[in-house]
Amino acid sequence: MSVRLTGIRDFQFRLGSVTMHMSAYQVTGSCTVRETGTPDGGNAVTALWRKGTRLTLKGKLEPDVDTMQAAAAMDAVLRSGERTDMVLSGVSYRDLRLIGYTLSDAGDTPEVTLIFLTQEPLKEDRA
Repeated sequence: MSVRLTGIRDFQFRLGSVTMHMSAYQVTGSCTVRETGTPDGGNAVTALWRKGTRLTLKGKLEPDVDTMQAAAAMDAVLRSGERTDMVLSGVSYRDLRLIGYTLSDAGDTPEVTLIFLTQEPLKEDRA
């Protein structure tokens, strides 16, 4: 699957058999640092490595989607390890894997959060 989005205002997104309208995203990148003590009581960085980048999408299910069926479909994608590519606001995310989801049926339209992970570097994609 591949998705290209030029904006982030209420875009339609399909995951497995579930269609939702996403309205927000968050990108998180980080590194892991290994430190060791020095003879003078200070510390030194002995290793530094990049962790995967997380892309979190937030939105709502379509009104006619059954919440429990949506949960089962999201769980199936999570368990399958299926990978996807996405271009979001001019940035290319390759080899994304769903690593978490939250489905909250607290109102008229259930809210959904999807968390994807990629080990690939992010690249500008203005095509």
